[in-house]
Amino acid sequence: MLMDDSGYDVGATLRLVLLAEDLRRAEVTLLHALALVRDVEPGISAASAITLSEREVDELLDATQELGDRVEQLQTLAEQVRRGGFETRLKTLQLEAEAALSAGVADVERVEALARCLPVHAGFQALAAALRCTDAHRSWAGARVGHLLGSFRDADAHLVRHLTGLATLSPDVRWDQCDREQVTRLSVVLERHAAMVRE
Repeated sequence: MLMDDSGYDVGATLRLVLLAEDLRRAEVTLLHALALVRDVEPGISAASAITLSEREVDELLDATQELGDRVEQLQTLAEQVRRGGFETRLKTLQLEAEAALSAGVADVERVEALARCLPVHAGFQALAAALRCTDAHRSWAGARVGHLLGSFRDADAHLVRHLTGLATLSPDVRWDQCDREQVTRLSVVLERHAAMVRE
């Protein structure tokens, strides 16, 4: 953990928010898995049979694998959170999220969580910096450009369509389908919009 001069654990607010987000995603996966096996229990009657289709078994195994992966992520994040009382503040969260996003993040779920922390003016500027300076977007495989842009606070579908149109992109295009020129165009559009919103 990195401490500043005042003893504040730099990034602590963001780590706590990301831990909460990962817990929520794990909960959704767990609830889905539990729904698949809702009737499977030790007290099954001798007169009844419970049938799971091949698809349901596949879904159950996939959910179990995903839960295992999420537990590892949760453990890593939890190890970075200090014990004791803690106060989260929006401004601190936004500064930490902006710095993290600007640096480039390979995990698209993490990028979407960071986006939800940031207003358009700060978030678009940070995303533009990441797009300009890193290739992190290449690992956002199945994610759509419009979906990510719409994750920022105050970003609505109209704004997303407008900005992607200015960048001559469809909001439905996937990040891994964008070439360097398209990504550069989008980063310029995002920077310009962020600058206009700040004024």
